[in-house]
Amino acid sequence: MPISQGHSGLDRKHHPSVVALLHKYGETKDPREIMRSLARKVIARAKKQGWEGPPFCPKELCSLAGIRCSEVDYDIGGDGRILPNPNGFPQIEYLKGRMKERQRFTLFHEFAHTFFSDYCKALPLHHNSSSDLSAAEKEFEKLCDLAASEMLFPFEDFTKDLRELSKLNFKELRYLSKRYLASIDATCYRTAGLANNIPLSFVFLTDRKGNFHGDGPLWIRHSSPSKTFRSFIERGRQPPADSVALDCFRKGKLVSRVRKEVWEIG
Repeated sequence: MPISQGHSGLDRKHHPSVVALLHKYGETKDPREIMRSLARKVIARAKKQGWEGPPFCPKELCSLAGIRCSEVDYDIGGDGRILPNPNGFPQIEYLKGRMKERQRFTLFHEFAHTFFSDYCKALPLHHNSSSDLSAAEKEFEKLCDLAASEMLFPFEDFTKDLRELSKLNFKELRYLSKRYLASIDATCYRTAGLANNIPLSFVFLTDRKGNFHGDGPLWIRHSSPSKTFRSFIERGRQPPADSVALDCFRKGKLVSRVRKEVWEIG
């Protein structure tokens, strides 16, 4: 059950593993910064041992840390899980048949669970669908996603690649995703987090109505802005009727010509 640390000045409920993390590394720290720091320390140690990229191999990183990885074709309740093997050492199982980019992110995500000293105790929480997770559990999993992104796109390497780009559009994003063997989604998230010299926001759309209102065909699921993007693109709204996003969706196109658009933003 999530624990509230009111006496420590934390005014939100956290997953027990996050509470333990804050106690171990400093209660006043942001857990996101702790996870970034831990991931970057792992990267630095691994590079000293010859870990090279891009692309950076998650299996090699796991091997350097004494973690065995096994691709499986039976139900594990999700894309991946980490658990102790019979000898007591950590082992990651990841699902066969998924896209390579997705498997790589899964391996880094599961590796990130080891940053929590009590990760084995939380194993039952690893396999719920996202809709079944509490707010504290979602925070816990997002922290592992954050650390996974740090390892998939190491800070020094990725920022260097961003600086060397003469411009940033879909062609460059495709180049980066192939260079790091990552999905376009993961590449966009990481770019938004690090490309702070220009204001930009990546918008992720869905054709699943859910709680959204309107007649579709696409709704804004969420957006990922850079720190210099001052506006807010609201979840659940529709893109402009003449948006390139809708044009690509209707015609089955991957990209469109560059076009100026006006979106309704806050």
